[in-house]
Amino acid sequence: MMKYPKMSFWIPYVISLAFGVTVFLRPALVPGVPWIVVPVIILAGVTAVLLELMRRWHGLGTGDLPESYTPQHFLLLLWLSVSAFVVGVVLHNALYALFWYTPGAPEAGDEAVFFIIAIIVVPAGFIAGTVSRFWRWAVIEPARKMANVGFHLPDRGRYFLPVGSYFWLWRFGRGIELLTAKRIRAGGVFCTVFFLGVLGLAIIRRAARDYLEGAGSRGLADSPERQATSS
Repeated sequence: MMKYPKMSFWIPYVISLAFGVTVFLRPALVPGVPWIVVPVIILAGVTAVLLELMRRWHGLGTGDLPESYTPQHFLLLLWLSVSAFVVGVVLHNALYALFWYTPGAPEAGDEAVFFIIAIIVVPAGFIAGTVSRFWRWAVIEPARKMANVGFHLPDRGRYFLPVGSYFWLWRFGRGIELLTAKRIRAGGVFCTVFFLGVLGLAIIRRAARDYLEGAGSRGLADSPERQATSS
């Protein structure tokens, strides 16, 4: 399996964090600078990340799991977090507009929930996902148990792109469904991560703890995936 230096892997995170801090502290750092520079700063941060990923792109599609500090890890963490953030923002604004323009509706509703998810929950999950121990616990350990019963996650590069990551997530949910004997459904796994980001993976991992530790291994030998592997 291809190894990646931990220090080199942190370069995109450090650069992105620096640009993000610059955006939020812009008025204090450079008073009077127009907000038009914000997209430029964000674009520069994204470019720095993409340049680092291009240098590692040959590591994708090697058949490895999304181990810590690999391009697969970073790309899944990035896209699942960004998409959850966008979903939270869109739902917040949509509900806010609904309450604002609907006659007789209350002035405030549940849109604050999605605001908290987008601003607090998703970034917290992104930060947690950068920790190798958390990532191994939430993703790698379940993925290895899936592989042990003949259920393999996608490993080609297209599954770690913005839209392709949803297909990877759905396949991950199917694996959780298999390991838990359908106590946790693939749709529930997908929706939890879709709306909450990486912290959704932690919720699923916690909910499936007993099954992943062996309580849910009963009956796996008769599963279609298991039969296909042994045939």
